[in-house]
Amino acid sequence: MMGSPSRAFVLAGGRATRMGFDKARAPFFSEEGVLISLAIATALPLVSLGLDVTIVRRSDSTVGPWTLPDNQTLTEAIEPDAPSHHPLWGVGFALSQTGRDALIVPCDMPWVSVESWRRILDQNAPVVAVGDDGVHPLLGRFPTTWRTKAMAFAGSGGRVSSFADEASHILLPDDELRNANSPAALTENWRGRVDALSAVDRSAYERRGVVFPLKG
Repeated sequence: MMGSPSRAFVLAGGRATRMGFDKARAPFFSEEGVLISLAIATALPLVSLGLDVTIVRRSDSTVGPWTLPDNQTLTEAIEPDAPSHHPLWGVGFALSQTGRDALIVPCDMPWVSVESWRRILDQNAPVVAVGDDGVHPLLGRFPTTWRTKAMAFAGSGGRVSSFADEASHILLPDDELRNANSPAALTENWRGRVDALSAVDRSAYERRGVVFPLKG
């Protein structure tokens, strides 16, 4: 194992077919009631741990901004064009951007706590999260040497679940491992607050990278 990770990557290049719009930019209210994008919500615990967090996007995705509540912005990396939308292209690309182990998480997992990320950091790579619903093969700590493996799986159309077969597992709370991949999954978070925003407020948040559904 190489040194402790200094970088983390939020995978935000999915097609978002279940969300119906750009999932990474969906509105999400933090515990403090601050409205941010879903990818930023997922990144915040990692930022608070002092990690250099990068949002990974595809070339056909809208570019930035990724604005934190304190008005700082996260860096964005555009992965090269690939022959498919296989998520492991993004993992392989992320691991090519660092010379040390890295933390990786899909953009639709905003409930993973700082404490859970600390527990992952305490584990040797490779390690991935597991809950009662099974293994979460894209949430964990990965060695840079797995870049080749990720690319090979993506190129062959291999199952993402099989990618992490050789990784250790760390049990995390089920309520932290929910996926916010549809408007229904965010209904509790929105609680009508999205609909209550004025046109002026929406415009201001849109300039910070948030995309609103037709009805929230």
